[in-house]
Amino acid sequence: MIKRLVLLLAVCGFTGSACRQDDFPTPQKLLQVLKDGCASRDTGLLLAHVDIHYQDDLGGPGRLEDDLRRMFTVYGKLRVDLLDATVSPEGIKGHSVVAGKRMKYAGPLDLKIAKMPTGYLISSGLWTEFRGILRTLRERRLALESGVPSRMERFVSDQYRGEGGDREDFLSRLRNDLAAVQATALIVDDLNIHVNSGSDERPCATVIQSYLLIQGVGERKLENRDRERLTLCKEGSLWRFVGGLG
Repeated sequence: MIKRLVLLLAVCGFTGSACRQDDFPTPQKLLQVLKDGCASRDTGLLLAHVDIHYQDDLGGPGRLEDDLRRMFTVYGKLRVDLLDATVSPEGIKGHSVVAGKRMKYAGPLDLKIAKMPTGYLISSGLWTEFRGILRTLRERRLALESGVPSRMERFVSDQYRGEGGDREDFLSRLRNDLAAVQATALIVDDLNIHVNSGSDERPCATVIQSYLLIQGVGERKLENRDRERLTLCKEGSLWRFVGGLG
């Protein structure tokens, strides 16, 4: 809090006079900060407007910082559009569309904010669903590339149903597939995520992505380009696969 106050005093010119209330972040300014920070890949700008006690389903400020930096590294500058936005002293709600390099996300934004002596700060909800879905997709990729299928188990729902059967059918097939190849790489070329925004609906998402799957090395290397449609639903604090894995 002291660091933020010092920063604001410096921005005001440090002339010895008090900063005007207009210089402190308002809910409307936070929305613009969110857009500007994503457009410029400025993690520092976003974190400067995040409460030190920030908490969401994924963790605290440290987890948020790691996720933001990873998003900007992979997807570059992000364009943020917020439709039907409702801005209040308690938060910012609306339907968000985020577009980056070979990536598009559409889903609800429910940003919680808190009033502090230095103005309003984000206290929760900064791309929580978006980041949670990316985490599940990343864990799947790492399970494939590390050859450790158990890494993916907690991200497959007990209610999973795919063309090849239920959860246990899929996990058994995954173990056999990974045991049969020396190396695997999954490279996603295009990612499109859509999260339902109905207040009475179970939070679920449709993920459509194009990918290159490389299995084996040397003369035994096989490459397969394809496109898949995955279904994920939120169960507790985790986004889990409920369909589409095969």
